[in-house]
Amino acid sequence: GGSTGTLVGGAVAGAGNLISGNTLHGISLSSASGFTIQGNRIGTAANGTDPLPNGSNGIDFFFETNHLIGGTTDEAANIIAFNTGAGLSF
Repeated sequence: GGSTGTLVGGAVAGAGNLISGNTLHGISLSSASGFTIQGNRIGTAANGTDPLPNGSNGIDFFFETNHLIGGTTDEAANIIAFNTGAGLSF
């Protein structure tokens, strides 16, 4: 909570994270601003196609502003799938 300008992953090959298999949300943001979330696999296995769900939402936002999720290049795209809740929850 309260963070500003954080990058999770990145828009270049190999910069993304595997964010899967958590008990609750894959990523949970509260009272933060200016996050960039790019190039990650959220709720999948490392191959990006097999399920490894998080126990709730893939990305959960609460009182959030000014975030960039994904981008305009293939490398910036997140794969968000198989989570037991929503992919994105606001």
